Amino acid sequence: MRVPVQTSSNLNYLHVLNDLVVTMHGLETMDEVLWTIAKRAIASLGLDDCVIYLTDSSGKNLIQRAAHGPKNPHGTSIKDPIVIRVGEGIVGSVAATGTYEIVVDTRLDSRYIVDDKQRLSEIAVPIIHGDNVIGVIASEHEEAHFYTESHREILLAIASVAATKIASLLLIEQLKAKKKELTFLAHHDPLTHLYNRRALMNRLDKLLTSAKAGDRIATIWFIGLDRFKLYNDRYGHVAGDQLLRRVAGFISLFASRGKHVAARLGGDAFVIMFNDTTAKTTLQMCHQFIRDMRESLRVDASVGITEVDSG
Repeated sequence: MRVPVQTSSNLNYLHVLNDLVVTMHGLETMDEVLWTIAKRAIASLGLDDCVIYLTDSSGKNLIQRAAHGPKNPHGTSIKDPIVIRVGEGIVGSVAATGTYEIVVDTRLDSRYIVDDKQRLSEIAVPIIHGDNVIGVIASEHEEAHFYTESHREILLAIASVAATKIASLLLIEQLKAKKKELTFLAHHDPLTHLYNRRALMNRLDKLLTSAKAGDRIATIWFIGLDRFKLYNDRYGHVAGDQLLRRVAGFISLFASRGKHVAARLGGDAFVIMFNDTTAKTTLQMCHQFIRDMRESLRVDASVGITEVDSG
């Protein structure tokens, strides 16, 4: 049995839109906005199912960010979220074209992607800001030929009302992500994600100050890969970078076991710093480190050991 959408002539969908506008004004996060749309606005329309997608930072994928109905079993969780590429499926097609679609029988549409279960009707409307599609609101129903022009109108109106707020919050999310990335790169090597030279010098200053002030001992390993230049020349820089990342992963794992500090100086030069540890104590550890690297990565390394104390 078809459930009529709540329009201005029956259950006053203009009230739904007005309520959404007023409510969104006081919301500050993307999750608050999207879940309000799904669980307050869409739910008020009497629809059984709804999923709100947003494009990711690449603009190539659609991520499920909020839902109403079976995809939202409790709270603000999404059951088995999926990712849809722009251009794929009905939702992806709407994102690619910027045009809504009503599919009266999904059994007859090869683009249909089964999510949590097969349903026979689907409607998808784009969320557009400026010239860009930034998301899609999609709903499915058990019955074929369920969705009407009234459903299209109200969902497009909700998407339009929400678009500016969502776009502004997307920009804030992107700026925060960029700031986080720049902060990370200020202290980490972009290739290996170990600490970079700048961060190493800061750590080294603190370690030396600690050693001298408290009569503590620190040990520093300087690690270089044997014949790395020959490897790089023979197999190319891409292969050389891949090897450096594998070595960095090995060094990072080793250092994390003892809460030591690992860094990349540049090229094939790495450092591990040990606090409260003598060079003699790390000597046996160093032999094992070299053996394990050779066995795990088939790479030989040379290690220079320096000890720092209060003297």
